[in-house]
This record gives sequence, structure tokens and C-alpha cells, in this order.
Amino acid sequence: MESWIEKLYQAEPKLTHNPDYYLKEAKRIKHLADGIKDTTVRAHKYLEAVVFFVRCGKALEQTSESECKSYQMYKETIEMLKYAMRLSMNKSEKNTGDKRFLAICMRLQALLYMRLFRLCKDGMLKTSKILMENYKAVPKSAQAPSPYSSSTTKMTGTPSPMSPTPSPSGSIGIVGSVGSTGSNDAITTRSRTSKHASGAMASPVNTTIPQKIHTMTVQHLNYTNHMLYAYDLWEQSQNIFIDYKDFFLELDRTLGPVTLHSSLLHVVEYIDQASKRLKDSQI
Repeated sequence: MESWIEKLYQAEPKLTHNPDYYLKEAKRIKHLADGIKDTTVRAHKYLEAVVFFVRCGKALEQTSESECKSYQMYKETIEMLKYAMRLSMNKSEKNTGDKRFLAICMRLQALLYMRLFRLCKDGMLKTSKILMENYKAVPKSAQAPSPYSSSTTKMTGTPSPMSPTPSPSGSIGIVGSVGSTGSNDAITTRSRTSKHASGAMASPVNTTIPQKIHTMTVQHLNYTNHMLYAYDLWEQSQNIFIDYKDFFLELDRTLGPVTLHSSLLHVVEYIDQASKRLKDSQI
């Protein structure tokens, strides 16, 4: 029998159906879930639909379809997962929810966020290089003078060197090409002055950043947040996995453990089997 360790060295298998098949099945199951009154049962049915939505996203990746479509599919699937988790903890029914159900939902969310990060990785590397070169090239005249400069009058206390930092505002669309966003118009961002300065020469309180660089910075933060969310959700779920180690160890022995580097197809197989065992235990 093939061990799960050997599977780590194998290429991810191809799905047997096209994206439309998985999308149609996912919608069918979701519509069934919409009509269920029991919140716990409905949450499990939504998770069943989620499994097919994820497979649809993966099928889009494995075809010649644009990666933007699979990216959007995964984003919307994450929102459905959050909804399923809220249903399982419906306070109006005095239901604290099965923590094992919450744990597998968080694991799947973590893997989806990690997938979003990896889909953006190539563009992020290019953007990071552009941003680093831009901020390194900021002229000295645009930077605040050092409070220790001999040209300034004596200061009392220990001053805090100023570091003008752009403060992103609003939300930038995160699906699309980085190079096509924004314009070259400049925007101005305020920086904080030192509270320790007494009678010192006035320091500039504004620094100019090109609009395109500001847009790319906000977009870059949105992308990197995917990885932060993935690790945070993984750590939260780990505590539950430890509390219910017997249940999850049995799954690990049968299907192989899930890690942040597992393939999505392995993860949905794991989640699907875990959900079925949870439902069986509630009958």
C-alpha cells in the first residue's frame, strides 16, 4: 500500500472533470443547503458544496483558463466557509458548535489563503523589487533631517527620528495586473513630528509618493496578508486538533496528514472524509 510520504513526491493528479461539472454540482448542493432549517445540518451541507467549489477552482487552474477566475473562485469559497462556521455556532439555538467542524473549516481556509498567495507570488516578486528600488531612491531632500544635525539648535530629552511612512487608505482591487494599476500622479502623505523637539528647526511634515507606487504598496500589502491569514488560521486550528487528537490521528493514518504545503486536492479529500465522519457520529 502506498504511504502518504510517497505521495509527497508525486505530482498533483489531474481532475477527471471540467470546471463546469464541479461548478454545477457545487451549486446544486448549495441550493439544497439553502432549504435546510437545522443550522448544524445546513453548515455541513455548505461545507460539502465548498469541496466542489474548491475542485472547480482547481480545475480552472489545470485548464487554459485565466488564473483570475480560480483566484476569484477561491475568494468567494472562503466567504462561504466563514458563513458555514457561523451557522455551526448559532447562538440563537444555544449551539456552541462542534469544535472539530470549526477546525477543519479553518484548515481549509488556511490552505485557500495560501493558494491565493501563491497565485499572486510571481507578480508580488516583481512588485516588491519595484517598491524596494523606489524607496531606496527617495532623494535626501524629501527626507526629514536628523535631529542630531549640527545645524539644528540643542534639543532636550531623547528625540525620536522621523520616518515618513505612507498610510494606505481605501481598498485596491486585487484581481488583475499590478502594472496596469494607478497613474503617475503624485500624492502627499503626512508624517508625525517629534514631540521631544524644543526650539528645533522645523522639519518637513509631508513626503511625496507617486500615485502608482502608493497603489502598488497597498496592493502588495493585500497580497501578503493572505499568507498572514493562512498562518493565523492554521495556528488556531492546531489547538483544536490537539484537543481531539484521537479523531484527527485516525484521519491522518487513513489519508495522510495535512500541512500548509499539501495540495488542495489532498486537503478537500481530507475535509470531505472528516465531515462525513462527524455527521455519522451525530446520527
